Amino acid sequence: MPAYCAGDSSQYLNPINGTTAYNNDTAFAATATTHFGTVLNTTTLANGTAAAYADSGINSYHSMGQLTSGTTKGTWSGATLGQ
Repeated sequence: MPAYCAGDSSQYLNPINGTTAYNNDTAFAATATTHFGTVLNTTTLANGTAAAYADSGINSYHSMGQLTSGTTKGTWSGATLGQ
């Protein structure tokens, strides 16, 4: 995806289909520290737990990605689309 909007005013919205790759995209995964390190803006960063939330989203027969962790005070948990 380019760093700017396309000239025809189109936008690409990633469906984040659970924890599996979809339509030649990468999978939603607990790899936040792989891309950002363990400290981001002086705050501790941890890998969240990526999970599928079944039967949700625009197409209710698909699943969406969600984080099921991140309860440690003072820590940001995350996932990425770059497995």
